[in-house]
Amino acid sequence: MKTREYEAMFLLDNAAAVADWDGTSGIVDQLLTKYGAEIVHKEKWDERKLAYELGSARRGTYWLCYFEGPPDAPGKIRRTAGLSETVLRCLILAMDVAEEVPQDVTSKRSTVALGDDREPR
Repeated sequence: MKTREYEAMFLLDNAAAVADWDGTSGIVDQLLTKYGAEIVHKEKWDERKLAYELGSARRGTYWLCYFEGPPDAPGKIRRTAGLSETVLRCLILAMDVAEEVPQDVTSKRSTVALGDDREPR
């Protein structure tokens, strides 16, 4: 079966992540591999105060992941993540295979978008 590349951001319950990070990240690992995804890269991204409460959670831990999987995997992963008490939210995006944009082009584009010579924030 043909696979695609995906980028996923999981918002995890901070209380669970602080108490047992290996167990909490293991839940997400199992969730991905259950539906045929092969994890390419994963990292704990950041712990933040949430803009509003999600259930009783006021803080969340972001977990960034790149994986390859079948085209039906993201829907199944989202559905199962929605049933989890540990995963508060998840966003999965299909990655387009494109050439990497040179850094100098990116910085010029940001400065031009401001309409003057200010540096982007």
